[in-house]
Amino acid sequence: MRHRVPDRPEETETAVASPVRRDENAAYESFVAELAAGPGLAELLGRLVAGHVADDRGWCAHPSHSHRWETHPCPVVRLARLAERAAARRRSPARHGAPRAPGPRN
Repeated sequence: MRHRVPDRPEETETAVASPVRRDENAAYESFVAELAAGPGLAELLGRLVAGHVADDRGWCAHPSHSHRWETHPCPVVRLARLAERAAARRRSPARHGAPRAPGPRN
């Protein structure tokens, strides 16, 4: 007997608490951090998101989605945005919740 596969992770009670899910999230976050730390990030992300634009109905118009519709921003664009934010945090940690270095106060 085959079981129906949930359409979304929210449809299962254990999806969020699953150790496998946590491992997947940690791997994804690690990938984003490594991507953000790499050289030539702006050029890489520019090539990655090239052509990923919204059509007049809000779908991503990139040809890679021709067999499966993706709303815009698609996962590729969201990945690029995460990497941009991670790189910004690396450049200026004080603005993003990290402790500030000791110094004179005004």
